[in-house]
Amino acid sequence: MVALTADDTRLLKDVGLFIEPVEVYDARGKLLGLFVPANLERLKEIDAQLVKQIDWDEIENRRPSNEEGAAFETVQERLKLLQEEVERRETAGEGELTADEAVEFIDRLRNRTVFQCWNPDATCPDQ
Repeated sequence: MVALTADDTRLLKDVGLFIEPVEVYDARGKLLGLFVPANLERLKEIDAQLVKQIDWDEIENRRPSNEEGAAFETVQERLKLLQEEVERRETAGEGELTADEAVEFIDRLRNRTVFQCWNPDATCPDQ
């Protein structure tokens, strides 16, 4: 559920944009009430559209994976390093990463035991 803090900058028309129930709080954090929009059908329509986009076969294909999962922080760090690589290549005037190169980059990170070794500014313990 969405939460909204009502203060001098929030107008009634703002809550009119929501398509799902909204908890409304005052500036001190006290719950004032629950706003339920009249257009809840719109939420159901959007949900139905999103469900149609789900690739259930892909989900089933991934389910039996024996790959070890990774902590959220680890995934965040890998994505940060990927973003840094994209920016480095852009600054250096190199071509954009292709999708295959990005996957290869992440795969290499996944296979490394020390992530910092991918960061050129870091000192790696095995070097």
